[in-house]
Amino acid sequence: MTENLSKLKELNIKLIAIAIDLPDKLIKMKYKNNFKIQFITDRAGRLSKAYHVFLDRKSAGHDELQISHAIPSKFLINKGGHVVWQYIGTKEDRPSIELIIEAINKYL
Repeated sequence: MTENLSKLKELNIKLIAIAIDLPDKLIKMKYKNNFKIQFITDRAGRLSKAYHVFLDRKSAGHDELQISHAIPSKFLINKGGHVVWQYIGTKEDRPSIELIIEAINKYL
């Protein structure tokens, strides 16, 4: 996704990454890869749970390796703070930049 930041910037879209990793791990990853986006740590999974993308033992179809982790997901949130589009992925599934730009043009 970060390789497409210039496309998102042209559309006036701000990319924020939220992860349940420890803050120091996120900081190291950000600077090691020279990412120009904001990272937010969600150690308790509060945001992941609020957006219904948190896996736990009660989650249908969870695998043992992903218990207590968030499902890779993308959300478009408008200026009013409302989710207008979402893409809930899997471990290997990510939306294309074309699909995201199509959603941006349609919903924002």
